[in-house]
Amino acid sequence: MILNFDSLSAVQKNVWAILSGKLDTLGFNLRVFSGSKSAAVFKKESVVEVGKVTREMIEEEEIDYILYSRLHLIREIKP
Repeated sequence: MILNFDSLSAVQKNVWAILSGKLDTLGFNLRVFSGSKSAAVFKKESVVEVGKVTREMIEEEEIDYILYSRLHLIREIKP
């Protein structure tokens, strides 16, 4: 979920939507900084920042690479 969703333009919402959806399912939120050049990732429960993502990353890298290699989030193992 994008924490400051209402303050973003339609273009900004589109840029960050896919990453935000993936983070939401993993238990994280996203806060986009002004100008939408970067965003911070927060744990939902503790609101602790776990990393930052740039717009360049979104445009140049796969979402799974950003989540698991850049942010070092842990994949949930399903039985």
